[in-house]
Amino acid sequence: MASLAAPPSPVPRALCAHNPVPSNPTKASETARPLGGRQAVLLGVCACAVSRTQRQVQRSWHRNTGKVLRAASEPKADELRELWQKAYQLEYERSEGLKSSDSPALPAAPEENATAEEWQAAYEALKAANADLERAKRELLAAQEANEDSSESAEADGPKVPDRVPTRVAPKASQRLGSLAPDAEAPEESGKVLSIFDLAAVDVDSQQLADVTRFRDALGPGTLPLLKTLFDKESAEVLEVGELREALQMAGSGFTVTSNLSLGRCLVLRGLLARDVGGRGTLQQFLEDRQAALDERYGSGNLTVFLQRERPPPAPGLSLWPKGQFDPVKVWSPSDKELPAALLVFRTSDLPIPSGKDSFRRFAVGASFVATLVFCNIISAAVGFLEGQGSDILVGRSVEEVTYSPLLGVAVTRLDPDGVGPVGLGLVLMLFAQGLGRGLVADQFGVEVQGGYFIPSSALGTVGRTWTIKGLAPSRKVQIQVALGGIYAGFAAALLLCLVGILMGDASDGLLKVDVTRLPLLLAQLLGDSFPADAAQTVLGLGSGEAAPSVPARVPLDPLLFSGCLALTTQAVRLLPLRGLDGHLLARFLFGPRPIQLLELGTGVVLLLGAVGRLGPNANAAVCSSALFAWGVSFLAATRESPLPPREDFDDEPGASPQLAALAVLALFIAALVLIPGKLIPYGLLRVATG
Repeated sequence: MASLAAPPSPVPRALCAHNPVPSNPTKASETARPLGGRQAVLLGVCACAVSRTQRQVQRSWHRNTGKVLRAASEPKADELRELWQKAYQLEYERSEGLKSSDSPALPAAPEENATAEEWQAAYEALKAANADLERAKRELLAAQEANEDSSESAEADGPKVPDRVPTRVAPKASQRLGSLAPDAEAPEESGKVLSIFDLAAVDVDSQQLADVTRFRDALGPGTLPLLKTLFDKESAEVLEVGELREALQMAGSGFTVTSNLSLGRCLVLRGLLARDVGGRGTLQQFLEDRQAALDERYGSGNLTVFLQRERPPPAPGLSLWPKGQFDPVKVWSPSDKELPAALLVFRTSDLPIPSGKDSFRRFAVGASFVATLVFCNIISAAVGFLEGQGSDILVGRSVEEVTYSPLLGVAVTRLDPDGVGPVGLGLVLMLFAQGLGRGLVADQFGVEVQGGYFIPSSALGTVGRTWTIKGLAPSRKVQIQVALGGIYAGFAAALLLCLVGILMGDASDGLLKVDVTRLPLLLAQLLGDSFPADAAQTVLGLGSGEAAPSVPARVPLDPLLFSGCLALTTQAVRLLPLRGLDGHLLARFLFGPRPIQLLELGTGVVLLLGAVGRLGPNANAAVCSSALFAWGVSFLAATRESPLPPREDFDDEPGASPQLAALAVLALFIAALVLIPGKLIPYGLLRVATG
């Protein structure tokens, strides 16, 4: 390949503020060696320079559009061409170290006076060629290692040879294996996650607090918990930057490192990663390769690596914290296929990973299951009581009058405990279907679902069950697919109960009479009924007064159909965008981690208005209260049992998975059809809007 006419000019120091390069060339080479050579450091310098130039252009654009246009047409074009020349020269130097005698010819260099676009195209072509060379080199090394393993197995019957440290493992790393083992007296899982109030007792300076706060916000609000290890400076030297970067084997992996950040005993490598990992496999395979490299160097399970997507806020805004070392500005990439990413390396013993061997948890799960069974079968229990010891209550009163419950909106016309039994049985069937659906999907991805606490409800019988993926979730997509498996299984069970109840008609001979407002509006209209009008429109004026001109009518309903209505409402409540519920997972996937905060706040306000009876007479205050209770239980369970994000949380945008996004939208749409008309929005407002 033809060489360039002249070497590139040195990079100005002003462009290297985020990743300074030592002035001594020897030290610079030693410093860059863990990254794969001097070329990797200079590539990071060039990326920082391009990022700084872009930010300057953006700031100038807002100040004076005309000046920016003139500057972009004259001096900026030369600067951009010079940057692409430097980038090309770095790739050329990198190719010199990768070429061999049988390597194919590399793309030719453009002319010295070529445009910036031509230099960019040449850079992209040379970068792709270098990637092919790296892939061929890795395959050659893998073949050599396979031959060595086969020769060692052939000599297994020979004299015993003492174990030795692999040649590519530094003695310093092997000596640290003992220090990286889990602590003998590791703190409890709850002590590894801090609250805002715990920060006062932690020895941390303002700069470190600023770094942790800004970095957690860049990953997305609510993504990374406030871990104690992010502030723990003791034994922080165990995670030596250069040694870890070498152990991760980043050279040729598709991840371009631009900078690193040390947070307590956690190391963060920031850079750019392609969605397709540069054609080197999947994101899951990329992460597993990094984990395998750490296990080989430091021992299996001693360190854990996470791959997270950086999502900096649209505008930095004002902050009370000092800037610190972390710069939240988005790393600029010349290609839209590369996105800002971060590799987080933790000591496994520092992570709050519940073991599941908790006697109190088992007792709480059992107690919640018993309470859920009681609430699901409350109608059968009440009828059985009246048939036996409570028969005196019926003296001079009808069964319907005595058994009517304003909380449930249901009454029984005769004492038949076996006849109302299908109500509770159908709800238990829905819980079983949800767990079965999650388990079947989880088996396809090789993970295990851990069932949590059952959530009883006075109005619905149950609001489902908390759940989490045992250990660390491999990716957010896996979480969403497991959640969708339980959601659609629950909807299928509920619709099956409704269908059987409709086909059976009034087989129970009017055993149950239910307030029409306890049914989903569309189902009530399908049966030939409707909700009474809300003339007062209570939600608009928070004053007191008569809210409805008439009470809702009671309609005879088959027990299976009533059970299906409760199951539909239960599954729809679980799809509200509240932390810990399935709807929060789907809404975060569709809208992102920042909009979901506002959506969660708005939903909480609506539920609170409904719980105090300000959503009109047709909205069930008990259902709103049950949703708030389920939110609290699910939030506490998620904080305690699954505080950590998935190990891979990089490519989780709806555009990258259109089929998954369509399933999520459909599930939320079904929940809206069940809840919104007459449940969470006054029916009177709907009639005014459509009338």
